[in-house]
Amino acid sequence: MRKILFIIAALLTFQLSADPNSDEIKKDQIQALMGFNSTSYHNIMTFCKEKGYKFFKITNMQYEDKFGLKMQVSGVAVDKTGDIFKSSDVQALSDPNGSLEIICYKNDPKDVTCSDVDNFFQMIKLFQDQYVEQVNETSKENENTTSQVIEITSLEELKNQIATSNGPVFVDCYGNSCPPCKILAPFYEKVSNENSENAKFLKVNIEIAQDVAEVYQIKAVPTLLMFEKDELQAKWIGLPEIIKFLNNLNAEEIAKNSN
Repeated sequence: MRKILFIIAALLTFQLSADPNSDEIKKDQIQALMGFNSTSYHNIMTFCKEKGYKFFKITNMQYEDKFGLKMQVSGVAVDKTGDIFKSSDVQALSDPNGSLEIICYKNDPKDVTCSDVDNFFQMIKLFQDQYVEQVNETSKENENTTSQVIEITSLEELKNQIATSNGPVFVDCYGNSCPPCKILAPFYEKVSNENSENAKFLKVNIEIAQDVAEVYQIKAVPTLLMFEKDELQAKWIGLPEIIKFLNNLNAEEIAKNSN
């Protein structure tokens, strides 16, 4: 079912043609990239913003997910006067799980299937603003405490930390170019300070420790992993889901699961 829904979402988003006179609201192509690395999507937006492009459309995408499902989706640009870039040509757009070809525009191409760069960053700002007060309060609480979060840089380090733990091990998988990851950081610090006696809290930059991302199929950040007795027990993806879990984390349950 998951595969079917993903394919339908992709086909709906990558329309083969578009009516330039349509009143349809612009669609953000992020739906078709749910299985793609969200960091790469953010990188495309950042690339366009830095180069002064206001809109872009993915005209070709090849992707293979963790289940081995291979996909190739193509879209036809109504306005072909934009600038074409391939992920193989631009390092910021590269992704080990797939390849992209995008067409970028300085002005509105009147194509409802194009992604709006300014709108994307406005949504990011609104998303951040929703948490800013809570983030500030949490950061103040962390000011006078020593961080209990351990930074690791490889799969070998992660396995060593798990093997030497007497209780659950949590791993915050983040990326430097991920705004939600920066919002999550103080919450994760707070929870680690409150539960460090009964659990171990790690963080890993998957842009550096790519072996961790590959083994545990980290395709979006932030992602939180939980290990118990050397086994991956749970995975939470995305800021809202992770913060919800951290806010409900039961210290007594952690202590019960500690050896």
